[in-house]
Amino acid sequence: MNDLKEPVSYKDIFNKTDKKEWIAAVDSELNNMKKLNVYTPMKVIPKGANIISPKWVFKYKQDSNGNIIKRKARLVAKGFTLPYGIDYKETFSPTMKQDTLKIITALAAFNNFNIQQLEIKAAYLNAPLNETIYI
Repeated sequence: MNDLKEPVSYKDIFNKTDKKEWIAAVDSELNNMKKLNVYTPMKVIPKGANIISPKWVFKYKQDSNGNIIKRKARLVAKGFTLPYGIDYKETFSPTMKQDTLKIITALAAFNNFNIQQLEIKAAYLNAPLNETIYI
C-alpha cells in the first residue's frame, strides 16, 4: 500500500498503486459538479474574461485507527492568484472548528438533547461569477 502520501497533482494519481480508487474519486467529484450544475462548459473564452486556473486537491480519509476508508478528490479554483480588491472582495470557507463541535456536543449532553448527524457529500456555492475558470 502507499505510504499515505497524497497525490500532489492529477498526473501524480497515475503513479500511485491505488490509482483506480483515485480515478474513482475524481470521477465522483466531476459527477457531483455536473449533477449540481455548478459550471457551464465553454468552447470559447469570452474576450476580456478573468481566467482562474483550477487545482486538484487529494486527501486520504482515515478512521480512528488510521485505516484508509476512502479517497477524496476536490477540484478547486486557484483564487489566491487574483489580486485583492480587483478580482475579488473577500474569501471565506464555512467550516466548523473541532472546539466548536466539542462545545455543542457537551451542551447537548448536559441538556439531554438528541444529536443527529448529517454528512453532506458535496456542496457548492452556485452564485454567479464574473470570473471564468478555465480547465
